[in-house]
Amino acid sequence: MKEIVQFSLERAADRLEIQHRIYQFCRAADRFDLEGARDAYHPDAFDNHGPYKGGVDGLFKWIHERHKTLPFSYHHVGNIYIEFSGPDEAMCESYVLTWQSVLPESSMLVDDEKQPGEKEQVFEMLGVGRYVDHFTRRDGAWRIQRRTMVAESAMKVPEMPGGKKCFGPDWAKGTRDKNDPSQVLRAELGLLR
Repeated sequence: MKEIVQFSLERAADRLEIQHRIYQFCRAADRFDLEGARDAYHPDAFDNHGPYKGGVDGLFKWIHERHKTLPFSYHHVGNIYIEFSGPDEAMCESYVLTWQSVLPESSMLVDDEKQPGEKEQVFEMLGVGRYVDHFTRRDGAWRIQRRTMVAESAMKVPEMPGGKKCFGPDWAKGTRDKNDPSQVLRAELGLLR
């Protein structure tokens, strides 16, 4: 087997583009910009996201249904480990911490995870996992060809009364739409689709 060069100026650019796609997916999912998140994948990609396993079109229908009941979503990416297996192929393992506010009507938990007599309420879900991605480069662009979301651990925390009101009215507020400060700036700079 021929040894693949892992570190060169060209590979540094490849690594940055792969990292960009990981960040692109997370930031777009948190802003509920599903077209931006979809752009991190090749059109014929496959995703194993636990309850959803299938193609990209179905993935984003599934994400839309789940995320419309999440008033807050935050993905934090930690370690990103990339190995190239060829000039246009790589594996990437990314550590991910998610924090999401979940409304009672959400499908975030399956029925058997609910405790007997548990009152439906807003809760915070903190999850730890990894994206194990097969990246390929086509037409000069690196994108996800296959993703497996590895769920490591999660914690469900009831929302504390007044918990969302700890910042005063002078602070900029995040939203999951085009009114978020980052989306407003992107629009001002002509970056928003």
